[in-house]
Amino acid sequence: MARKTKSKKSLWYTLVVILLIIISYYLKSTRSNEASKGEKQQNFTYELSGKNDTTRLIVMFYNLENFFDTIDDPGNRYDNEYIPEGKKQWNTERYMTKIKHLGKVFMNVDPRETPDLIGVCEVENRHVLEDLVNNTTLKGYKIVHYESKDMRGIDLALLYDPSEFQVLESKKIDIYYKPNRPARTREIIYIKGQTRNGEILHIFLNHWKSRVARRAGEESEYKRVAAARSLKKAVKAKLDKDPDAKIIIMGDFNDEPTNKSLYTTLKAREKPARITDLFNVMLPLDKEGKGTYYHDHQWLMFDNIILSGGFVLDHSKIIPEGSGHVLAKDFMLKESKRSHAIYPLRTFDGSRYLGGYSDHLPVYEVFDVEY
Repeated sequence: MARKTKSKKSLWYTLVVILLIIISYYLKSTRSNEASKGEKQQNFTYELSGKNDTTRLIVMFYNLENFFDTIDDPGNRYDNEYIPEGKKQWNTERYMTKIKHLGKVFMNVDPRETPDLIGVCEVENRHVLEDLVNNTTLKGYKIVHYESKDMRGIDLALLYDPSEFQVLESKKIDIYYKPNRPARTREIIYIKGQTRNGEILHIFLNHWKSRVARRAGEESEYKRVAAARSLKKAVKAKLDKDPDAKIIIMGDFNDEPTNKSLYTTLKAREKPARITDLFNVMLPLDKEGKGTYYHDHQWLMFDNIILSGGFVLDHSKIIPEGSGHVLAKDFMLKESKRSHAIYPLRTFDGSRYLGGYSDHLPVYEVFDVEY
């Protein structure tokens, strides 16, 4: 009888120990999950998700510096200098050299691949874009292009790899300097498309008013602020409909990340606090004194890429790898013999042919794409 009692006590003791172990494990697991959720809510990070089933998407913007063909357009008096008989003697040889040089830039963004989405500005027409695509490593890329109301006849366009991105919709968005009167300037180009992994992207291409005054005392900042308001309205419409919308804004803004148009009006900051916030991936480099355009002995970050918070604050399948990049290879740069300053090797310095690339350096961002 004593042995049976002892056996029962031993059994109960074993069951209690097992039960305590199970409860302890459950509590530890719950605390761990809660801590993990808390970290995700509080910390913003550009770091990768850690998943192995990924590939990359490269998004780029490049001001091509007056990329005109050699044919006179009777409707555009501003292209008269970009013909063989014009002031700049813009002939077939120089034109094809320009195409070759631009192709070299695209090849040097990444050793493994050319960019998948390329926004460009300062192009005369669709013809020059077709020549660019057909005579470089971009062969097979498709084009979204619209003629703008710009007096110089220069436009914006998107070149894209159709195996990585399919366009679903595109249109021009007017900029208003005055109420109810669209400005005679380069419109914003909107493109909606789908990546190979099914994500919908909303892309806005921009080339805002230059800081160069055409008349003495002319003030141009208000025009870039007005462009920012027009852009913000269009972006807000997308985010109101879908707060998680993946928005890419890129272009030559002729303003830097901390200028009024981008920082105050558009509210593109360094990090998003909410999913509907915008953040400028070029801002960290701007703080380091880097830029895309050299003027008055300093680098200016005129070319920018701005993203919506949905890329990093939601379960996105397209994740930016880090801050943006400025492509500045040695062959794209020139050193001043007098001051030893380094600046972009452009095609022309006034009317003097330099045979370079562009007066701007391109910007790009690399995304991890999950499937």
